[in-house]
Amino acid sequence: MIRGLLLLWLLPIAFFWSWYFISLHDLGFGLFFFSRELHEMVFEIYGSTLGVDPAALPGMVAKALVVDTAIVFSLVALKKHRAIARFIVSKRSSRSQSPNRNSAAEDRRVIFGSREEASAADIA
Repeated sequence: MIRGLLLLWLLPIAFFWSWYFISLHDLGFGLFFFSRELHEMVFEIYGSTLGVDPAALPGMVAKALVVDTAIVFSLVALKKHRAIARFIVSKRSSRSQSPNRNSAAEDRRVIFGSREEASAADIA
């Protein structure tokens, strides 16, 4: 269900923004659908329908996208809240039980390098 929700959210966004940037730069590939002429016509129609300047519409769509993204990710977090809570608790308990963890720099060394490199750097 979550995959379906994410696909239903992502596909129209990817389609719109790919069309927007292809038609904005008039990379029509010989198709009227990707032409700058259709781009301007579409935004002129939407602008006159909404009563706003057509140049302001991409910014309005981007702001709506941020809101939609927050809603979708909050729904995913709501669905997965138990798994997220278990992950956070397991990370906190592993950090409190590990006596070798002294700093965030050591954590980065452990993540990106081996433990031997981290302990050798701590000795030096």
